[in-house]
Amino acid sequence: MTYSAEGLPDGLSIDEYTGVISGELDYDSSGDYYVTVIVSDGTTTTEVEFMWTVADVPQTAQCFATEVVSYVPGTKKNGRPISWSHDDPEEALGPPEDDYSSNYVALGFGDHETTGVLVLGFAPSVIVNENGHAPDFRVWETTKYKHHHWITYPERVRVEASQDGENWVFLGITTRDDQAYDLKSLEWASYIRLTDISNRHGWRFNGHADGFDVDAVEGFACTIDGDEEPPMVAVPG
Repeated sequence: MTYSAEGLPDGLSIDEYTGVISGELDYDSSGDYYVTVIVSDGTTTTEVEFMWTVADVPQTAQCFATEVVSYVPGTKKNGRPISWSHDDPEEALGPPEDDYSSNYVALGFGDHETTGVLVLGFAPSVIVNENGHAPDFRVWETTKYKHHHWITYPERVRVEASQDGENWVFLGITTRDDQAYDLKSLEWASYIRLTDISNRHGWRFNGHADGFDVDAVEGFACTIDGDEEPPMVAVPG
């Protein structure tokens, strides 16, 4: 016996020899699919048609980083370690204080690759790409000096996103305070990586400057992680 199918949702396929349908659906796969399964023993062929409904995964209005995956700080401009009051990466979790307090984590001036780097996760949620309705998330920057904004201290950070924490997509570089970004080619993202690329030799920075300050990372449209709650499939029984 051999099996084949037509009209399956993208990401699903049927095993030619067992007839088992399997795969992984994208977050935008919801809808009705008119599927035809063809079974043949080499002599006789039988077709079965049915409608397959993929239910939508509920989205939340927003989500914030929930875990620190890694934090490798750089240093102050003078080469000293980040102050103890600004080296706790968990200050970047949850909603932003947005009050110019010291509740942030400093990335420090690094080598633009392996130091001055913060990776945040959003489990059990993921940030969803709204496909053209940019932006998809915001990086909240802050400073303890209320009137000193990005234009005064132009700290810069490279922003990347990933679904697996290993393969990264470059999304942009900060050009202003609290900048928002689109996920570009990613349909969704579980991780955001921020790498300080500020020029430590810039004349605007004094010796105690400690690089980009992260208050929070906010996803604008989120859903439950696909590994835990994939789109639901209703099969006629």
